[in-house]
Amino acid sequence: MIGRSLSRRPRHWHRTVHVLLLAVALVAAAIGPQASVVAAQEPAPRWMDVNGKPLPFQEKAAIADFLRSAEVVDSQKIEVGITAPRRLTLEGSGVRLNAAFRYVDETSTRVRMPDGSYFQKLRDYCGYEVAAYQISLLLEMDNVPPAVHRKVGREDGTVQIWVTNTMMEQERIDKGLRAPNGLEWGRQIQEMLVLDELVGNIDRNSGNMLIDENWKVWLIDHTRAFQQGDELRNAGRIRMVRRAFWEALKALDEDAVKAAVSKELNGKNIGDMFERRDLLVAHLQGLIDQRGEGAVIWE
Repeated sequence: MIGRSLSRRPRHWHRTVHVLLLAVALVAAAIGPQASVVAAQEPAPRWMDVNGKPLPFQEKAAIADFLRSAEVVDSQKIEVGITAPRRLTLEGSGVRLNAAFRYVDETSTRVRMPDGSYFQKLRDYCGYEVAAYQISLLLEMDNVPPAVHRKVGREDGTVQIWVTNTMMEQERIDKGLRAPNGLEWGRQIQEMLVLDELVGNIDRNSGNMLIDENWKVWLIDHTRAFQQGDELRNAGRIRMVRRAFWEALKALDEDAVKAAVSKELNGKNIGDMFERRDLLVAHLQGLIDQRGEGAVIWE
């Protein structure tokens, strides 16, 4: 019966089917990529409220506005950290979220760091958190949480959105956990190293690296960044860089930086940072010249 029914098909049946299949393929080709682009443009929400539900706003500008203006309904001491930060609960327009409040501004003399390095003068300043966030935006980074200036009670400080569902790097180490994608993990660490060298962050440690459920590394606590000095401390650990970051690093403009961080940084801070930027560019360009662009830059 099957053979008989096939024998009864029109002479041009195979040609008709071929044309139909070609049309379907063309439609799929036209729709498929667009669908994947839409999916790529709609990632799962990152920022959550106190109940673990996505915030109704996810844009950084909207988050910054909320951090500045929402009412403080609770404030609790954070046990981790040496600068006495506090965990705030902010509420506005029916939304509640948590944030970290830092208000340290202290200058110490003759400070020896855990790695043995020595600083004649070291400033712990909460405003450096905002400066680090603004610089990360200029570098097209997306792993420094939004932070703004704000007065809470009688304290002038900074408020940074709380990164939920995370563990500290120290917890990862203690549990012996490894990222499922070693290459992506390594790239995130490389980007962190470049940022820390650029902003002069002398206090990156396992307590201020947060890892979320997708193994994305979030960088917080930059109160000891922007220390005076125009040299690189750990250039030997920097081996690769993301292309967009590389291009933004080379194109970093002093006027744009001053406009973004004039409240937090003085001329010496900015001048030193650009000296370090030039050294970073020279270091990475040297690696490219030696090893080839494909071995140093990733897309």
